Amino acid sequence: MKKKSAAFLCLAAAAALTFAGCDSGSSGTQTQQTQETEMTAQSLAAEIADHCADAGSASLTQKLSMDVNIAYGGTDYPISMSYDFSGETTNDPLALHMTGKVSTTTAGETTDMDNEVYNLVDGNTETIYSNQNGAWYKTAVDISDQNITDFLNTRLYRSIADGEVDADLTDETEQVNDQDCYVITSDLTGDVLQDILADVMSENSMDTSSIDWAHIKAPIRILVYKDSLLPANFTLDARELGTAVFASLFDQVFGSGNYETTVNSFTVEYGFSDFGNVDPISVPDDVIEGAVDLDSTEETQMQ
Repeated sequence: MKKKSAAFLCLAAAAALTFAGCDSGSSGTQTQQTQETEMTAQSLAAEIADHCADAGSASLTQKLSMDVNIAYGGTDYPISMSYDFSGETTNDPLALHMTGKVSTTTAGETTDMDNEVYNLVDGNTETIYSNQNGAWYKTAVDISDQNITDFLNTRLYRSIADGEVDADLTDETEQVNDQDCYVITSDLTGDVLQDILADVMSENSMDTSSIDWAHIKAPIRILVYKDSLLPANFTLDARELGTAVFASLFDQVFGSGNYETTVNSFTVEYGFSDFGNVDPISVPDDVIEGAVDLDSTEETQMQ
């Protein structure tokens, strides 16, 4: 999926120009009240990371919503994209399976693309099978420079627990799936932000290779089930990242300084449930046998 055509959004921009001419419950005990009083974002994050590791699996959702405007030649060209996926992940084997739809609207025309993906991690290699509108593709990615231990963003919680990321535990609570949740807020940047968003961006054909992650900030809001101390969801405001990505992307399309991009909104949301209740994930034989090997295709084209 990381080898999808990186020109997807370029084509979208060009098209715009063309058309224009965890169970709930509280014991209510004094012990729990004392724990809540003494709890900090750091201590809570440490609990989350440990509990995610113990759970070993979960159901999850990934959603992205984006609204961008390109001003070029005195005319505005709005582009919007939504990404809505659901699936499951396991730690043994380390795998992810997601299905969903990507919708892109340019110049009033909406294009929907159904997608399904399997991510399998084995040592330093991540193998990805991606189905785009009925066709399966396979690619292998070297992840030796990464430390992928799960798809539950455990590194985020470890980073908060260790003090690498500053975070606050608010006084408020919210409900998710009829369960009370703690609320943690923070501003992410650098490697921690990259770990969370790089895959989501590449899944939507957004090249982040030229991004200086150390200078990108994304506010995050994390909801944590009070009963189980497992993550319910988190939401990222990724407008700064979107601005940097589109500046790099559209420089290639329109030329530097010849356009103006405004990212009105760019939100990424993850949701989690059914911890410890997911069956092992395996890629069906027909997918393995029928997938086009993109790595082999590229090697052939280069010869």
